[in-house]
Amino acid sequence: MRLRDPQLPREVLPPDWPGADAYRLCRDFYRVAQPLAETHLAAAFEAEGESLPPAQPAFYRRFAGAI
Repeated sequence: MRLRDPQLPREVLPPDWPGADAYRLCRDFYRVAQPLAETHLAAAFEAEGESLPPAQPAFYRRFAGAI
């Protein structure tokens, strides 16, 4: 299973291709979930006497524009 849309040219996709709608849905989900997840993880780390490490650059590349 691939988690990345190959973003084929529109001309080769069927007329009812749901890719753009799926992208927007996932983007919107991450915009809502990411801050809540980060808060939860930070609290879990803090409870163990640790601090949440910063996100890796790959995180921001993968979700560029989403968060």
